[in-house]
Order: sequence, then C-alpha cells, then structure tokens
Amino acid sequence: MLGNRSGAPARSGKGQPLRGKWRSKLNKDFTAYLIEPSAGTNRYARVDSENRLKSIYGLIGCSLIDAVHIGNKHLVYCDDNRLGDGLHSVSELVGHPAPLAGNLVVTGLDEDGDTVAPHQTINAIADMFSILRPVFDPVFEEVKAPGTFGVTLASLGVRIERQRPIIITA
Repeated sequence: MLGNRSGAPARSGKGQPLRGKWRSKLNKDFTAYLIEPSAGTNRYARVDSENRLKSIYGLIGCSLIDAVHIGNKHLVYCDDNRLGDGLHSVSELVGHPAPLAGNLVVTGLDEDGDTVAPHQTINAIADMFSILRPVFDPVFEEVKAPGTFGVTLASLGVRIERQRPIIITA
C-alpha cells in the first residue's frame, strides 16, 4: 500500500484526514536501499513522503513497477518491463525464481502494509542479492601465414559472474 496516488492528503478508511501518529508516519521521508546492477552497488536513497510512488519510479528510472516480497517485512520494487534483450546485468534475490532487471528499491513494510524504511541493515539486504554479469574469456589461435608472427582471436567463451552488491555509504 503506497498511499494516495492522486496527491490528495492521506485519509482514513472513513474518509477523514489522518491525524496523530498515523499522519506523522505517512508524512515522514525515509531512507530505502537502491541496488544498481549496472554499477554492482547497493546504496542509501531518500524516498519523499509527499509522493512515495513517484520517488520510487524516479529511483528505478521507469514508468511501470512491480514489487516482490522479501518475507512479510520488506518489498523490492523493480521495473516491470526491463527483463528483455540487451541486458548487461541482472540481479538475483535469494529464494526468488526469476532474475530482476534494472535498478531495484528495497523498502520495509509496517504492520499496516505501508512502505517505510527497511527493517534490516544495508549489509543484511545486500547479502540477499547477487549481481549477475557476463564475462568473456578470449580463445586465441596462432596465425599460420608465411612471414607472420602472432595470434588472432578465434572465439569468445562466455560465463556468468555472480557478485554481492558493493555497499556505498557516502
């Protein structure tokens, strides 16, 4: 539950404006974690309380998102249209069957299902992910021509490298 998408003030189920701890909870900016597979990093990112969904779209860099639960206390937001041809890297989430492409935003969930700061540390969250990248292994062959000395590229072997995201704290 991301709250009111229209930008109108948050309201209770009875249509009344939220007051007290509920209003202050929903109007408080918070820090999420941004995993950037292209850079191989996981860093802190600010989510604006006035428009959480717009903030998350901006961090991911897309116009259509999907969310994957990590247990019942965290969500991973990802680009719903990013998994396709031409990828340079993807992410794996422990226990999730499909790779996730593009930037990822990890948030927490409170007891009401509202998006809040993650409950686990940035290191604990990083341990749940692997960044996958292709690595090329060149295969050379000797050039066999009169008066020529050297090698030429015969082929490229391809393997997948898995790496834990590097934590950026600055």
